[in-house]
Amino acid sequence: MAFFRKSVFKMDRRIYIIFSIVVAIAIANALLSTFKINNNKNTIFEITQYTNPTLENLEEFNLLVTRSRMFISNWVYLPNNNNDKSNLIQLNQVAYPKLKSTLTSLTKGWRSDSNVDQVHKLFSEYETIIREQEKIMKSLVEFNDYQDPMKKFLAEEQLESEIIPNTNKIIKNLRELIAIKKKEASVMQNNMLQDNVHLLLIVFTLAIMVIFSVMAAGFYLMKKVILPLLNVREIMLKMSAGELPEVELEQGKSALVEMKTALHQLRDGLQRTSTFAGEIGRSNFDATFQPLSEKDVLGSALLEMRSKLKNAYEQDAIRNWTSEGFAQVSSILHRNSEDLKLLSDEIICGVVSYIEAQQGVIYLVNDQFESDTYIEPVSFFAPGKEILAVRRIELNEGLVGQVISSNQKYIFSLSTTIPHRLTQEFQKYRFAIFS
Repeated sequence: MAFFRKSVFKMDRRIYIIFSIVVAIAIANALLSTFKINNNKNTIFEITQYTNPTLENLEEFNLLVTRSRMFISNWVYLPNNNNDKSNLIQLNQVAYPKLKSTLTSLTKGWRSDSNVDQVHKLFSEYETIIREQEKIMKSLVEFNDYQDPMKKFLAEEQLESEIIPNTNKIIKNLRELIAIKKKEASVMQNNMLQDNVHLLLIVFTLAIMVIFSVMAAGFYLMKKVILPLLNVREIMLKMSAGELPEVELEQGKSALVEMKTALHQLRDGLQRTSTFAGEIGRSNFDATFQPLSEKDVLGSALLEMRSKLKNAYEQDAIRNWTSEGFAQVSSILHRNSEDLKLLSDEIICGVVSYIEAQQGVIYLVNDQFESDTYIEPVSFFAPGKEILAVRRIELNEGLVGQVISSNQKYIFSLSTTIPHRLTQEFQKYRFAIFS
């Protein structure tokens, strides 16, 4: 479409740059904010779904191992503490498998593979302890088993040398693992807080940049676009009222510069048009005028009006000239109605002078005698000449005789084609008007 051509839809490049900066800042703000928010979202998800549950289950695992050590010790040294015996069985057969399953599923979200290997190693070590405990539980079942010194000694020896040291080792490793996981959680929380601070700084900084960019764009638009547009509007309003104000040209390639250039050209064109119209009003039809373009309706109309007025003026001039000539002849006729010779002399003299001819002759047919009818020049006038050489012409003799004999009007000029036999006669009478 023509509206979207570059010459029509051209804007100042600096306006594009300013708005591009604002849009770029907005896009950067959106991208950075989205990135930080997604990071925080992932961190929160990891903390809530893996880190915190991991710490809780590791603490529970530590408590389970500690209680297991206490229950197996009571199994060996307190034969009548059946409650702790039941708790130990329930701990190893129900609580531990459930805890192991939960921790195993949680290790899928851990970042460190070494921590995963470590927790699996703790599971293996604790299961070894469970097998050692089962040996004691099987050897010390009834009261009589506690009375057997050998069984009691072996159980105590196994408890003191195997179960308790290994349990303490597991507890120590669990505490180290818990400390590692707590440190990871603390780092994640600190990173999340830093991301929040960074997000606030980014949003605040970009907001300030957007504000200053918008202010700069507003100031620039006010100075370079709005005020010039108001100036153009004022000029157009004055031109619509018939004024032709001065239009200051500016350098550049912006749309406003093109608008002012177009207004300047329009103003000059209207000035030339008004000057041309004034020349036409003063009857100066030879004044030059160049339309603004091939589609200049007003200029074309003025040229057409000039042509018509010029034709009308020329026709009026011809009519006035003819009427004035007839009036002069009529005046001569009124003054000299009695003397034919004087009348003929004044008529030919007036006609030759009025039409600015070289010479003129009035011929009359002398038919005083029927037997001797001929043509004679009655009056002759030519600047610098007084007498016509020819005094008598017979009817049908030469060009004059033939014209008068035909009783018709002929007008000859130097460009008129004349038969060869009449050439000499025409050269003789070429400056005469025959009627």
